[in-house]
Amino acid sequence: MEKLNSNLKKVNRKNILYHRDLINFNLVPYFNLKENIEFSKINSYFHKGIKRYFQNWEKELKNELSVKFNLDLENSNIIIDLTKLEAIKNQRGFLIKGTKANYIQFLLDGHRQFALTRGEAWAHYDNTKYWEKCKFSNGSFGGESYHLKIVCWLDLSLNFYNVKTDVYDVFLRQALNLNHNMEDQLTLKIVVFTENREINIYEEQFMNKHMIDSLKKKFKNSSEKLNDCKITKIDLTKYTNQKECKVSISFWHKTGLCKNGWYIDGAFLEKHN
Repeated sequence: MEKLNSNLKKVNRKNILYHRDLINFNLVPYFNLKENIEFSKINSYFHKGIKRYFQNWEKELKNELSVKFNLDLENSNIIIDLTKLEAIKNQRGFLIKGTKANYIQFLLDGHRQFALTRGEAWAHYDNTKYWEKCKFSNGSFGGESYHLKIVCWLDLSLNFYNVKTDVYDVFLRQALNLNHNMEDQLTLKIVVFTENREINIYEEQFMNKHMIDSLKKKFKNSSEKLNDCKITKIDLTKYTNQKECKVSISFWHKTGLCKNGWYIDGAFLEKHN
C-alpha cells in the first residue's frame, strides 16, 4: 500500500487524466472494500478515482452489456440489480430487480436467465421434515439449493419473468442421491403466460431413466455436484407477439408414492444457436 501511494504521488499534472482512468477501471475493481477505503484516506487521486468509479460504473456497465449482448436494458422490463457485488464477482450474474431469485448471467458468447428455487414457495418447502436447504460448490451465484427428503405430494414451480421472446434451450440445475425414488414420479410442464392466456407448450414424465442414468455416469455419487440437464428447446415466438413474457416450469406429483433424494437448484434459459 505504501509503495502504491508513493508512486501515485509522483503523478504530474500532464498525466492526471491518464492516471484517473487507470485508477477508475484498472485498480479499484481489484481491491476489496476495506482496501479501497484505506487507499481513499491516504491518497487524493485514489479518493477521487473511487468516487468517480462508483458514480458512473452502473451506467457504463449497462451500456456495455446492452451493446455486447443485444439487450435493451434501458427500455426493457429487465432491470438488473447492480448492488449484488458478490454475484457479479463470482459468476457474472445480476439479480433482476423486482424478483427474489431471477438472475441474468453474461457469458462470452451470450447470456442466460435463471429462475432459482430460493425465490419460490411451495407446499412444505419450509418444513425440514420434507425439504432442507443445502449448498453445492457449484451452486448458482453462491446461494442455497433444496434437497427433497421425502414427500408424496409436490407442486413446485420455477418462474421466469420478463423473458425476451426468442428461441431457448431449457436446462435444469439438479442432482440425485444414489438412493432416490424419482423415476417417473412427476409431471414436468412448461407454460407461457401472455397478456390474456396461459399456453401449455411442453409436458413430459419426470424424471426419465435416460436422465437418471446420465446423472449417475457423471459422478460416483451424483449428489456431489449440481448438473445442468437439458430438457428441451422452446420457441416463444410461436406463442406471442409481445417483446417479453413470463415462462413457468412446474413439477407436479404424478403418483401418490413417496419421492426422495432429489436436489433442485433451479433452471435457466439459454438462447438456442
